[in-house]
Amino acid sequence: MPGHAASLGAALDHPQAGLREAALRELRQGSAGAKAMAGAGAGGKGSRKGAIPGVLAGALLRRVSDDVPRVAAAAAGLPGLRVAIGDDIELFAAAAARLSVAASLSAGKTPDAEAERAVAKRCVKLACGVLSTPFPTRKSKKSSKGDSDDDDDEEEEEEEGSE
Repeated sequence: MPGHAASLGAALDHPQAGLREAALRELRQGSAGAKAMAGAGAGGKGSRKGAIPGVLAGALLRRVSDDVPRVAAAAAGLPGLRVAIGDDIELFAAAAARLSVAASLSAGKTPDAEAERAVAKRCVKLACGVLSTPFPTRKSKKSSKGDSDDDDDEEEEEEEGSE
C-alpha cells in the first residue's frame, strides 16, 4: 500500500495536468485510492505511520489550489478530502485561495470562465463544509458529550410536560 500511495502522490504532483487529473480519478473511484486517502488522514496529525500519507495530504492540498480548473474542481470535489488532509485550517486556506482566483477569472462567457465557475462552486461548497461542521475525528468526542446534554434536556422537557 505505501508504494501505491507514493505513486499517487507523485502523479498528483506531475507537471502534466492530465496525469494529475487521472490520479484524482483513481482516488475517487479506486478502493486502493480510498485506502490511501484514509492513510493520509491517519498520518496527517499526531500519529506518524510514515511519511507517505503526509506526502499524499500535501499533494491533495496543492491540487485544491491547482492552476488548471479541471484538476482543482476534481480535487475540491473528492469525497473524504477533509479526512485525508486532516487539517481544516490548511484546507480552508487552499479553498479560499483558489476561490479568489476562480472569482477573478470567471467573468464572461468563455469556456475558461465556465470551468472557473465550476471550481468556484466546489471551493465554496468545500469552504462552507469546513466552516459549518466539526472535523470528523473530533465529532465522536464532542457527540458523546453533546448527546448526554441533549438527553438531559429531553428528560427535563418530558418531566415538565407530565406535571
